[in-house]
Amino acid sequence: MERRVRRLSARHRLASALGGGVACIEVSGEPADVDELLRRLCGVIVRPGGVGVRHLGEVDRGCVLRTGARAAVLTPHGGPAVVLAVMRLLSSIGSEQAGDGPLGEGSAAASLVEACVLETAGRAASPLAVDVLMAQPERWRRFDTVPGDDPGCAALSGLLDRLIDPPLAVIVGPANVGKSSLLNALCRRTAAIVSPEAGTTRDHVGVTIEIEGLAVRVIDTPGLERRGDAVPMPDPVERSAIAASAGVIAEADLVISCGDLQHGFIDPAAIGVDPSRVLTCATRADLGVPASAQVITAAAAPAGPQGVEELAAQVRRRLLPDAALADPRPWVFHPALRGLPSAAAVGSGVE
Repeated sequence: MERRVRRLSARHRLASALGGGVACIEVSGEPADVDELLRRLCGVIVRPGGVGVRHLGEVDRGCVLRTGARAAVLTPHGGPAVVLAVMRLLSSIGSEQAGDGPLGEGSAAASLVEACVLETAGRAASPLAVDVLMAQPERWRRFDTVPGDDPGCAALSGLLDRLIDPPLAVIVGPANVGKSSLLNALCRRTAAIVSPEAGTTRDHVGVTIEIEGLAVRVIDTPGLERRGDAVPMPDPVERSAIAASAGVIAEADLVISCGDLQHGFIDPAAIGVDPSRVLTCATRADLGVPASAQVITAAAAPAGPQGVEELAAQVRRRLLPDAALADPRPWVFHPALRGLPSAAAVGSGVE
């Protein structure tokens, strides 16, 4: 005889669009029933304030955020098949499917800022975003004015926004100084063609990698010439590729300037970059270290890559400083929070 599943006073709803990289499914109900639903789904009870990657039945693995005694959010992969399978699974283990809708309509959140946390957690690119987002309701409660009017909060928000949309780091330098080898070492796979012949990279090559919990878009550009160098001019195809890289360099949040003892570093002024956005990285350090290097690496050293982990740490700290992660002021991380006083964002109910 088929065993009947006890229905729970728990409801679930899709709070994000189908087809994205990550979906957001909100769960709400009486505390004991939310406990039981998560136990049935994940095999463990996730207590209020708890966050972790869990099995969602046998369908997927995703982040489970227990945002309160009566609420939780699940973030499975956003493909339609996975999302619908998780929704069906929730219904089969005792939850009732609520109507989908925009933020605030049937939301499991107790305030606007909590609703924004639920929505943003489902689309944030960086794993590190979850911890910072979960701290926001308390930080907004402690702030007594409009965060956007505070210059410090505005600057902080600009940095923390990089947890949602990956910042851009661009690798530049003279030809044949090991830029492509450095990119491959950073992402631990072959993302760029490596060759002892100068000019191998004929166009910029980009990957998104995770560095200490921060997702970063990293682009390797063709070799640039130092002005005054007595080297042959690149062929027309390579010149075109170098010209196309100029726009990418201009948009970079951080420029990783590579050089070795033979070639030195590109002058930031020659490529129109403020020196404050430049991190100088000595490559091929096993052959000697040029002056003014801030990080020393040897990605293709015979004994294995050297200095790459330190470079990665420096990149993360330059793009997202430790001080920003520890800052107790609120983060204006969602359009719905812009221009709002803290009291409106954390008041009871979602407006």
